[in-house]
Amino acid sequence: MPLLVAASRPQLASVKGFIVDLDGVLWRGGEALPGAVEFIRHLEGRSRPYVVATNDPTARPDELAGWLRELGMPVAPERVLTAGMVVIEALQRKRPRGAEVQVIGTDSLKQLVVEAGYRLAEVNAEAVIVTLPEEVQMSELTQAIRALNRGAEFLAPNREMVYPSDDGVGAGDGMLVAALEAATGRRARVLGKPRRAFFRSALRMVGLPAAEVLVVGDNLRSDIQAGRRAGCRTALVLTGMTDREQLAASGEKPDWAFEDVRGLASALEAAR
Repeated sequence: MPLLVAASRPQLASVKGFIVDLDGVLWRGGEALPGAVEFIRHLEGRSRPYVVATNDPTARPDELAGWLRELGMPVAPERVLTAGMVVIEALQRKRPRGAEVQVIGTDSLKQLVVEAGYRLAEVNAEAVIVTLPEEVQMSELTQAIRALNRGAEFLAPNREMVYPSDDGVGAGDGMLVAALEAATGRRARVLGKPRRAFFRSALRMVGLPAAEVLVVGDNLRSDIQAGRRAGCRTALVLTGMTDREQLAASGEKPDWAFEDVRGLASALEAAR
């Protein structure tokens, strides 16, 4: 059932498309959250336009789609948007194909950069993309500092310090971004949530005006506040970063709030 929230509550029946967060909404720690399978199958069964949109830049869209399908959620790669993809879109507007780029991140992210037409480099890079991989070498950080001090583009998928995990929270990309900002005096251009660039990319994929799209997330700032600023309606689920007490105490209210996406799926059915 929906939770009572202070914001006005427009009719769910008028919602036509969805931007759905991943961590804390559909899964946590690689495991499906309550109602996630039913919710995605509802969207697929009703042919509702949607995109699964995540600030996590570590994986390729086909990898994420494959993992979701293994959990019973039939998501196509074309319905997946990562903050890493949005960073590459920004890079393409700033640097021509063939430019040298340093990527501090996973092999999957590096592969996406190469597929976009760029060359990977550790020295003389024209742009530096910073995430927080499982392992990072001091030599990588040294070369990044030198490139940034020479004026290289400083791009990051997000500045999130933590993210929800199955045993609490984990270290986020923002920790390394903040360290390099402090070391260089440069400010990273962040392209993931809550930035408008991320939601513009998501809305292009959904193919609908913002007023007809519902942002479904677990974070009051990067999902709810940012979704509202993008012109979308918003729904909060309490399976990730926000609990009942935090929702009650916050001045930022979603249009709807649910215990999990199972409640949202039920409300969508009832609104038909």
